[in-house]
Amino acid sequence: MKILSYIWTVFINLVALAIFFGMLEIASTSFETVVVSGLALIYTAVVSYGTIIVRTQLATAFTTSNQFIYLAKLHNAPEKSEEIEEFETDIKEDWGNFQKKNPTYYLNMLFVLVIWLVAVTSIVGKL
Repeated sequence: MKILSYIWTVFINLVALAIFFGMLEIASTSFETVVVSGLALIYTAVVSYGTIIVRTQLATAFTTSNQFIYLAKLHNAPEKSEEIEEFETDIKEDWGNFQKKNPTYYLNMLFVLVIWLVAVTSIVGKL
């Protein structure tokens, strides 16, 4: 299942890359090339910033949850110890699942980088 996820990620990114290269190929004037490349830069910004914000929020939530767990353990409430341990287990499991998505994240960012580099090169080449 993991390999299928990677294959799907690469396929979707190759389609996006093919669309971008197709649009660059169709552009016949310098102005059109700059506009298409500018749109590609907007696309890369939206994709990368959106992903970075979500990943940062998840990491912050994990850290905050661990701090609450630590405070709960310091409080030493025996009637809540089972609930605290269950919460801690759930948090660690969720974090582990999130970490398993790292290769997919890096694959996506690699393709975004390629699009960004081609777009910047196209803009600079037409100026």
